[in-house]
Parts: sequence; structure tokens; C-alpha cells
Amino acid sequence: MYAYSENPDLKLGMIFNSKKEAKFAIESHCIRRGMVVNFVKNDKSRLRGVCKNEGCEWVIHVSPVNKDSCWQIKTFKLEHKNCYWNVKNKNIKSSWLGETFVSKLKSNPKLGTREFREEVKSNLNVSLTYKQAYLGRKKALKLVDGSIAEQFSQIRNYCAELRRSDEGASVILKLTDGDNAPRFQRLYVCFSTYKQGFKESCRPVVGVDGCFLKTNIGGQLLTAVGLDPNNNIFPIAYALVEGETKDSWMWSLQLLNNDIGFENEDGWTFMSDKQKGLIPAFENLFPNAENRFCVRHLYTNMKHDGFRGVGIKNALWAAARATRVEEFKRRMEDLKKINHDAYIWLSKKPEQHWSKAYFSTIPKCDILLNNMFQTNREKAEKWDGVMCPKIKVVLAKNSKEAAVFSPLMADETHFQITGLHQQHYVDLCRMTCSCRKWDLTGIPCAHAVCAIWCKQENPEAYVHRFYSVLKYKQCYSRSIMPINGPAMGPECQLTPPLPPIYKEKVGRPAKLRRRQPDEVPA
Repeated sequence: MYAYSENPDLKLGMIFNSKKEAKFAIESHCIRRGMVVNFVKNDKSRLRGVCKNEGCEWVIHVSPVNKDSCWQIKTFKLEHKNCYWNVKNKNIKSSWLGETFVSKLKSNPKLGTREFREEVKSNLNVSLTYKQAYLGRKKALKLVDGSIAEQFSQIRNYCAELRRSDEGASVILKLTDGDNAPRFQRLYVCFSTYKQGFKESCRPVVGVDGCFLKTNIGGQLLTAVGLDPNNNIFPIAYALVEGETKDSWMWSLQLLNNDIGFENEDGWTFMSDKQKGLIPAFENLFPNAENRFCVRHLYTNMKHDGFRGVGIKNALWAAARATRVEEFKRRMEDLKKINHDAYIWLSKKPEQHWSKAYFSTIPKCDILLNNMFQTNREKAEKWDGVMCPKIKVVLAKNSKEAAVFSPLMADETHFQITGLHQQHYVDLCRMTCSCRKWDLTGIPCAHAVCAIWCKQENPEAYVHRFYSVLKYKQCYSRSIMPINGPAMGPECQLTPPLPPIYKEKVGRPAKLRRRQPDEVPA
């Protein structure tokens, strides 16, 4: 019986399960030997192939085995005459490429079309067009993933397997009524590892965002992330929904609230790109929480309304980075001098949403932009000291800047710090500085470092506990448990749901987020 191999060696008498299998094996045999086969007979009772080169006597004939469903090679002349290696082999079809290289795409589903094309060319020594590679890769991925309908028919079993492997996970599936069966609408997932790691070790700041899914049916992925003690992004939860609407955001955020618990709204900060439907959801669910908007997104809107130029951009960012109200007002006056209309436009945006001068100091986070586990655990084992590496870099920068200041001690905890053009007071007991940078981040600013040095103490002792290596290890102490494949997972007896009917976007889906002209590439 024939078993597929990458380079099948055909022999007289070889048996195949079907004509389709026989045809595929013959094509594979010929393509890998640089020859083109022409099937001169192809019907229910026979399959006869000859070499396409004129004068060559190579021939193969396959037919059914008696009344069996199997097919057998009955005639096979192996020798070629006057043949050459055909680099533009017309037997190479997208379906053949898909079936032949499915294992390659299964092991590396992110392999791009150009890389796939080079893989095929080097493997087969043939010339392949970009379109052939694109269609072949598409067929292979379809074989790996199955059809959309097949995938969504397994969604109940997938959810059951997630709950089995992680009893503390929140896996919420929402279905709607379909014509003959329920239809998928939304899915929310929050693993217990994310849930507990965030609550125990991360600051009370949550970044929320949404992106389009690169599928034919459309839909969007909503995500919620935090910041770990080393200022890395920490995943919390995600949801697959029909789109960014008030209803979908309300549904997702209510489930997130059940997992994380935002009872003390005053202590929480949400960071977003001000997506459609998100702000009304925040106003309904968490009216007292702090909302911050991504400044890059704010500047994009500013440009869209006609306020462009380096001067305007720099003035905006200067106002956003200002940590004191007085400094913020000066920066806004600078913008007013550059472009009065831009100043009016920006003045209408609530300052507490985009400038550090008005941010709460509770989260110990001053980010202005909204932009793993086993690896992170192993990484932490190599760290020295009690403070995370990225925080050490920030403290080292602040310490370098502290050298230009002079301290004046009022008592053991209160200091006046004087520089060339500035003067601030520092309270080491309350861990605060009048510049507000220490208050916002939890990392001693240059003025605080100067005061700490005056006491002959180590600035690391004054870094907030949020940034400790101990907290970091605690953050990643749990694991995301492995799950079984579809064949071994729990089987749900309920009716399999149909794929969702989302509003499909017009045109080919973008592979990468469209970057702004002035945005630094990743």
C-alpha cells in the first residue's frame, strides 16, 4: 500500500487507496525529478500518464484492483529519453503545493508568501510565480486550520477544554439564534494565571485596545493589558467580538470587572486610544476611574484637523509630559504662540485625560502611549539585587541628573533641592517631590536622589515595591496549563454553533497596523 513520502519512488504493482492518491503520487514523483507528466487518459476506469517531452517513452498506467476501491500501477516504463529538467513545471498547482507543504506551514504558520516561495524553489529546483506561492500557501493554511465553519463548530469543545485545563479561568461564550443552529457572537477569555498575577503584582492601571481580525468573516479582538514590575506589557484578558461598539465594550468590561474587581474606582486608571463605544462604556461602568488617552492618537486627530508641523507636535508633547500644572500652562502658551487655532483645538480636550500634570499618582505609572511566562521566570532568576532591570536604568538616569543639584536639609525627611534654574522640596517620609515625577512613577526623581544622597542612603531603598524582583517573580509564578488537541478534548453534546455573521470590511485585510509618517518603526 502506498504511503506518501516527500519523494515517492513509484514501482510496478504499487497500490493506492484511490485514484486521487495515485494521481498525487505520480505528480509528486515527476515534479521532484524535473519532468512534466501529461495524463492522456483520466476516467473512472483508468489513469494513464506520459512524459510531455516529445520522443520520450516514459509511461505509467493505473487502474482499479478488480472490484476493490484501491488502484494499482499496471504499466510502468521508467526510462526517459531526450528529457531535460523543466524549471517551469505546469504540473505544479496550488492544490499540490498546499498538500505537499502543509507540514511546513503547520510548523511555521507565520511563514510569509515570499519565504514560502523561496522554500519551494530551493526544495524543488523550479521557477515559481508569486501568485502560485500565494495560492499554495493559502491552500496549505486551510488544510492546517480547516474551514471557518469547521473551526467554529469546535468552539464549544475548545471552551470546555480550556475550563478543564484551568479551573479558575473565565471562558464565556455568547451565542445568538441562527437559522438551524445557534450562531457564534462573542468569546471572552481570562486565564487564572493572568487574573491572579495582575491582581497580586501589577499596578492598578489597565490598557484597553481593539484591532481587526484578518479573516474573511471580519470581527475584532478586544484586549486588556497591564504593566508588570519591570514595565513590560502583562496580558489580562481578550475577547472576540463583532466590532467596537458600546454594547461589546460594556459586555467585555463587565466580565473583566468580575475577574479583576474595580470596586474602588478612584484607584484605577484606564488607558485607551479613545475607541468608538469605549468612552460611553467607561462612563456607565466606571464613572469615577481615571481615563487616559494615548497622546500619539491625540496628535493623529490633531493632524487630521489640519494642525501639522514639528513645532505643533513638539509643543503638544511638551504639554503632555509636563508634571506640574504651572509647567503645563507654560507649554500651552508656547503652543498658542505657534498656532492660536491649534491651541484652541487642544484646549477643548480635557487635560486630565492626556497630560501628566493632571494624572493621578495612585497607579505609579506615567505612560502616555497605549501600545512570556516561562521565559520571563527564567530571566528573573539571573537578575541581581531587589529591583527590576528597566527600573535600574531609569534610576541610574535620574542619579546622573542629580549631580547638578545642591541639597539643603531642614530635618531628617525634608529637603530643599536647588539647581541652576529650579528649586524643589522633597519629603522622604511621604516619598514625594514638588516636581511630581517621584509621585507619578514611584521611582525617585533627580531631586529625590540628591536628598537621599545627603542622608548617605541608597536610592534603591526608596523605589516603590511595585518594581521589586520579588513582585516580578510573583507576577509570573503561575503557568498557563497545556491543553489537549481536538481529538482528545471533551466533547460537548450540544449543537455545534455556526460561524458568526459579522459586517465584512471592504478590501484585502491589512497585515500590519498602518503607521503614521512621523512614527518611529518598531
